[in-house]
Amino acid sequence: VGNDTDYWYATALGVKDTTILVGVADFGNVRSTDRGATWLQRNTGMGNTDITALITIGQTVFAGTLTQNGLGVCRSSDGGDTWHQASTWGFNAACFAVNGNAFVAGTYQDGIYLSTDSGSNWDQAERFADYSSTPSVLALTVHDSIIFAGLSSFFGVYRSTDGASWQFCDSNSAYALGANYLVSCGPAIVSSGGNTEFDYISTDDGVTWAQLPSTLGQTDIYSLAANGT
Repeated sequence: VGNDTDYWYATALGVKDTTILVGVADFGNVRSTDRGATWLQRNTGMGNTDITALITIGQTVFAGTLTQNGLGVCRSSDGGDTWHQASTWGFNAACFAVNGNAFVAGTYQDGIYLSTDSGSNWDQAERFADYSSTPSVLALTVHDSIIFAGLSSFFGVYRSTDGASWQFCDSNSAYALGANYLVSCGPAIVSSGGNTEFDYISTDDGVTWAQLPSTLGQTDIYSLAANGT
């Protein structure tokens, strides 16, 4: 998608009212107000940084950026026109989730960060220090008022009700999960390790997991989304 001959590598997608926001690698944020027919770059206060996550909370849009050339977490209160740094913490946010007053950010190799004041202040809530190398938190989803976090490198799935304390979904199947992607869909949670060979489903809030049968063969997966129940 682009104007004329412009092409982008989209890394994040967010929607606020009738506005579509897309994070683009090395290009910052682009915005459409006409259902994607035209797009304009909107990076005031942010610059051409890598955006890795987008989420809308009320009237505020939050963007996660890579800290080597970005600002950590940025926020916009005008639909993405202008951006301001939301946190002095320089973590690389890979994904966001909100459950009540818990605003959670999953990071690349830096655990989980938590804000309880709508993104104004952040604290590191979980480092997953039991592992020899800190895994990345690549996916977050909320199901039945429980936050689920998917870890890289087949470190499985964790769950939390408040974003501060996390519990491993302790089953043999969950331990084998490469949870690069998570989505809540009706009564179930679906996890994917990036290939249909590693797709799992849980219908009991992450207590047990069953491998999904694949009708697509061994197909790479790059995102998950749910539509309806």
